[in-house]
Amino acid sequence: MAWRFKVSKYKNAAPKFPKKEELIQDIPVSDINASCGNHIKSSCIYAAFNIDSGGGGNLGYLPLNASGRQGNTLPVIYAHADFVTDLDFSPFDDYLLATGSQDCKVKFR
Repeated sequence: MAWRFKVSKYKNAAPKFPKKEELIQDIPVSDINASCGNHIKSSCIYAAFNIDSGGGGNLGYLPLNASGRQGNTLPVIYAHADFVTDLDFSPFDDYLLATGSQDCKVKFR
């Protein structure tokens, strides 16, 4: 009896691309080459990410249901004096964000 490949249940799956008004646009994200860890993290409520700024220690955050152009209305967390290298949300509290930076500090927001 010959061995056969099992047919994938995803063989007829096709991607569904979101509409333009459902996309998030104009976010000033920072250079990922300067980061050593996570570039974007999310909880059940927010998504947080590094943003371009003069000092480099700022994070932007958005609710998960955000869409459209963000631009200057982006909420900012002024977290550290130097570039934020790693960030993560608490698995127990969706509002608690831990950040680590090149200034050798760990902060909780």
